[in-house]
Amino acid sequence: MELVVSLALVSLIVGALGAAMIAASHALPDGKRTTDILEQATGVLQRLDDELRTSIYITERAARAVTFVIADRSGDGLPETLRYTWGGNDGDPLMRKYNDEPEISVVDGVTRFVLSYETNTVVERYPGPHVESAEQEFSSCIDQVYSEGVRANGWLAQHFKPLLPAEAISWRMTRAYIKARQDGEYGGSTLVQIRGINPDLTPSSTVLQQQSMSETDLTSSSTWQEFSFSHIQNRIPGESLCLVLQHDNGDVAAKVGVGNASDGKLSTVDSGANWDHHSGEALVHYIYGTYFVFGQDQVVTRNYISSVQSKLEISPDGSEHQLVNVVQTLNLPEVLTAVWDAEFTGAPTQLDLNCNGIADWELAQGIFELGDLVNGVWYMPGNRLRTITEQDFSEVTTVNIRCRDTVANGNPVRFRIYGDRVEDSCAIITVLVQLQEDGTQTVKLKHHVAPMTGEILARLDGLEDQFVNMRLIFDPGHDTVAIFIDGKHHGTYRYDMVHHSSSSHAWINAPAADGEVDVFRIRVGGAGL
Repeated sequence: MELVVSLALVSLIVGALGAAMIAASHALPDGKRTTDILEQATGVLQRLDDELRTSIYITERAARAVTFVIADRSGDGLPETLRYTWGGNDGDPLMRKYNDEPEISVVDGVTRFVLSYETNTVVERYPGPHVESAEQEFSSCIDQVYSEGVRANGWLAQHFKPLLPAEAISWRMTRAYIKARQDGEYGGSTLVQIRGINPDLTPSSTVLQQQSMSETDLTSSSTWQEFSFSHIQNRIPGESLCLVLQHDNGDVAAKVGVGNASDGKLSTVDSGANWDHHSGEALVHYIYGTYFVFGQDQVVTRNYISSVQSKLEISPDGSEHQLVNVVQTLNLPEVLTAVWDAEFTGAPTQLDLNCNGIADWELAQGIFELGDLVNGVWYMPGNRLRTITEQDFSEVTTVNIRCRDTVANGNPVRFRIYGDRVEDSCAIITVLVQLQEDGTQTVKLKHHVAPMTGEILARLDGLEDQFVNMRLIFDPGHDTVAIFIDGKHHGTYRYDMVHHSSSSHAWINAPAADGEVDVFRIRVGGAGL
């Protein structure tokens, strides 16, 4: 009897314990123990730390979300993009997104998730646009003594050197005036040229710009004739030039005024093979221009993340558990609003570094062929690689390009950006890299002054035929673009805004498959994030 009672009591106790264990297991999600849930959450934070530690860029930096780019881990040669986010409501899961894969929950039942960032701020200073003076008189002789003809082999010239203030760093010519009249027959014409100068102060054979003066536009009396010159730019202080009156056609193309002056007049009787100086004489003339002085430096502020702290709170058993991690970043990732980075270790059309579900790049025609990539260089097949994601480029934008042209006097490698958009207006900035017959490369920086009209801002000649390493800083706050080559600043220039109703984007191409590029990177903003 006692044995039966004892067995009954044991059965009751075992049954009660089993019921308690079932109840306890139901109190935790999926039957997990508190220690299991805490271990899983700790592992997720450790994974986040490991990924942030090697991040390259950070394109979203918020208290409850972070988006960042890391180097290739999958073996396809392309960077990876990761995003962690929490909805902010008690019980929302911590979500993780990897590249273009669907977002997944990595920790359920989160009661709090907070990210905080340690930031290193770096200020880059570079020279702003040069400041131009009002128009100045550079040279003159106004008292005419006699007239002299411009003949078939007998040309005239005037040497001049602007007298500039000590702070001037360059100058340009704007206008020239000479006094001229007809010679009796009205069919002649004269080329009014601006030329460089030889060491003996005679005109060189290099014509920088020229205008034509027709004798039919002159009268029988000497009158002032005006000629505009817009291409005589970027001359250095102390540099001299020559105004040359070269016979074009007719017997005596014109007669021009000569006056008394200390120096300056030259003449030739053998079409410029030899020139004579005429002491005490000068052509009657005015020459006008402007000079430039240094402007104020411009400043770009960039933020880099040195460490990230993550706090995660969960309450799997009714009690609050807080996990705190701090990770030091190895690469000091830059904080950006948007980034496009084609290093051509794989097909850039597969990238989505902005983590918006849209590819970063597309080709104007066809698909990207991996056969056009060799050792990280894209041998451009006459196609255009352009950004897809809508972007106004209304913040400071930095563009890095390494490229070269491979066919002399062929089609240049071209880069263009449509930026600083305000409704239907934007700036159109173009860079051209072209191989010359002498084996050097020339870089031209242009802006549009009308929807279909470009104007050169800068021209850089004599670059080696290797890859040209360029950096552009596009600053909508100042309406300027600065160009650097191999780290050296080559000027900051103001750009115009033009009507352009299409979306803003950027692209690079070589129309006839003449170009090679191994870096094409666009980084937007980030200073205020």
